[in-house]
Amino acid sequence: MKEEVNKFYSVRSKDSQSFSIYDIRDLEEKTWRGFEIGFIDNSYGNITGGSSISTLTTADDYDEEFYRKLTEIKPAYNVSDFLDYHFQKYQERNRQKSLFLKHIQYVIVPKLNRFYKKEYLEITNDWITKNNKIMLKKQLEQKNNFLKRAYENAIEYAPSSPLSVTINPIEFGKSIGYDIDTTKRIVNELVDDNYLTSTLGMGMIMITKNGLNYLREVEMQNTAIPNFNINVGNNSNVQFQQGNINSTQNLYIDKKEKEEYEKFSNEIKNNFDLITNYLDSNSKEDLGVEIQYLDKNLNRQNPKKELVKNIVSNIFDILKSVPANIIANIITAHIPI
Repeated sequence: MKEEVNKFYSVRSKDSQSFSIYDIRDLEEKTWRGFEIGFIDNSYGNITGGSSISTLTTADDYDEEFYRKLTEIKPAYNVSDFLDYHFQKYQERNRQKSLFLKHIQYVIVPKLNRFYKKEYLEITNDWITKNNKIMLKKQLEQKNNFLKRAYENAIEYAPSSPLSVTINPIEFGKSIGYDIDTTKRIVNELVDDNYLTSTLGMGMIMITKNGLNYLREVEMQNTAIPNFNINVGNNSNVQFQQGNINSTQNLYIDKKEKEEYEKFSNEIKNNFDLITNYLDSNSKEDLGVEIQYLDKNLNRQNPKKELVKNIVSNIFDILKSVPANIIANIITAHIPI
């Protein structure tokens, strides 16, 4: 019963030996609501009625418990960590990230607003905005990756006429690591954008000319990477050279470049704790994932230059929150972005 009632929050059960300070209290199957009004029996002076009232615990009860726990957090800026914790636990059970964000926005925020918890309200709204942006960025990356991989698949099957190739979207989505719900969302968006056409009730898809043009625009944006020039004082700069995207030898990184990328990765890993002092929990996690992805690609027999460049570019986007003088003291590798 309680598992169905509580769909969003991580709870600390009575018997649990392991728990977080951010877990909310697990509620009983029934919640006490108060007492009935008592009545005096005039004949004997006895009180009748006045019994305790308890009813089945509801989702609203868990919302109230979550709200109470949130507003007890001191100092208030730790609310972001509290929300991150419950969001992460929710995602371990449910893939619908947007549902959690909507629940916080439309159920918890009105409670904060009603009781005028100003600092808690501001922090919670900022947290929702930030995570919505992260989610939308991730969804866009998934959509672009799906379309790109579908086109590569079509090119391989019919090099002279890739736009005539039909693809089973569900099976193709599985092959590149997307679950059915994610694939359906992506396909619906791509069809709405006129980047795909669908037939047989979305049983088969084809890439359109608009979809191909969109891929070309994305590719141009990804390859037009500017120089990085981080100022750390009057006499010191950390510079990262931009590679020539028109070079005929731009497909794979050479030995010297690989050594510099490996040096760069090691410098980040060796100073990870220092760097992440300046990052929020999501950026810290993203940095770890990007470094792992970089190492994985560098360990391949022929690391693709464009892929490695994009990963490193993502890493530097994350590092923008870190003071320039810290980066300059840590990173000595010459990165040919």
